[in-house]
Amino acid sequence: MKAEESNSINTWIRKLLMGQASDEEKLRIESWAQEKEENRKMLDQLLNSNDFEQRYSLFEQFDVEKGWMRFQHKYFPASQDTQDHQGHQEPGDSFELPGKTPSKAKQWWNHIQKPLRAAAAIAILIIGGALFYTHRHVETAILPQLTSEEQHAREMSQKEGKNIATLTLGNGQKITLVSGQGINDSTEAVLSESREEGEGQNQLRTERGQEFYVTLQDGTRVHLNYNTTLKYPIKFDRSNRTVYLHGEAYFQVAKDSKRPFHVVTDNGTITEYGTTFNINTTDQNGKTQVVLVEGSISVTTHQGKECFLKPGQMATLSQGRDISINKVDVKAFTSWNIGYYQFENCTLEKLMSVMSMWYDQEFAFGSDEIKEMRFTGSIDRYKPLSSALEAIQYATGLKISKDDHTITIYR
Repeated sequence: MKAEESNSINTWIRKLLMGQASDEEKLRIESWAQEKEENRKMLDQLLNSNDFEQRYSLFEQFDVEKGWMRFQHKYFPASQDTQDHQGHQEPGDSFELPGKTPSKAKQWWNHIQKPLRAAAAIAILIIGGALFYTHRHVETAILPQLTSEEQHAREMSQKEGKNIATLTLGNGQKITLVSGQGINDSTEAVLSESREEGEGQNQLRTERGQEFYVTLQDGTRVHLNYNTTLKYPIKFDRSNRTVYLHGEAYFQVAKDSKRPFHVVTDNGTITEYGTTFNINTTDQNGKTQVVLVEGSISVTTHQGKECFLKPGQMATLSQGRDISINKVDVKAFTSWNIGYYQFENCTLEKLMSVMSMWYDQEFAFGSDEIKEMRFTGSIDRYKPLSSALEAIQYATGLKISKDDHTITIYR
């Protein structure tokens, strides 16, 4: 890891421990943790240790010198001005102009600055410890855990270069996020500037052939599929947690009985208090499909009709119509989250529309009859497109040709 990247990750983790990390910084920490198993272990140990002293000893990067300089600048600005005339000066040095005799005030300052410096350092550590203790119990204790399958899928996504998204800040600034990519000082400054301006909403967008993992401020994990937009606040308020989705995403919501979690879509709103579910708004007929994996959720139309789901059920919402609820095979709708597609009696047209978006490739059919052929089977998301085409060709007996822009399926 480069020195500047190391300094950045140290800064982010320190701010996380102190309860001061922004949503973007938490996202960067999560991406860093995905790079190597040792990174993940270090982060988990820092966040989950029951003993504060042990946690703090694991992370000894707290910059007391900078803390002292901020303290000094705030309470003794005149001395700081003297520094500016002299150039850089270490915190422990005296403040004297060249060729001048120190005044009594300056002699007094030189006498007391070391004890003050020590006191300020102690105060910083005590206050930081209190902030971290609060942050840990509010933010990290409720973080949903990943299964081994989910962790493996994340690793494969990163390996295949799929984990990419565009982050749009509230001020319109766009940043391309790539798993494992370091953040530079200029980017960090942009994020800080946005927070100071009070811009409260971020937007994450994936394109064809992309997906992205994000951990929200409350600890909720969201896995965005291709062609998906998620709008979310930098920080949720005290009464509820609301995000906006267009596309497909898998949610593992952090439990918080006092703040319901709302996902707003074009066709209605999904509400829950801590569970796992999948939402897909990309149906060709404009419908929204909500599949509950575990827990309990409700779906509400824009007309105010509310229905509750049980695990293994799917709710279908559409504009101006009632909610339909059916029992489904959950894996057929959520397997993409763990690295493969599972198709059950799926038309070839629908299957190839999924392949088109994931592999960013156009498809054509030799006839309408071929579009309606059915396919049952599974396809690994992280294997080459050629592997998927071979499986389809073997199962259907059809022929497949490929040129620079289009893949054609025919008899």
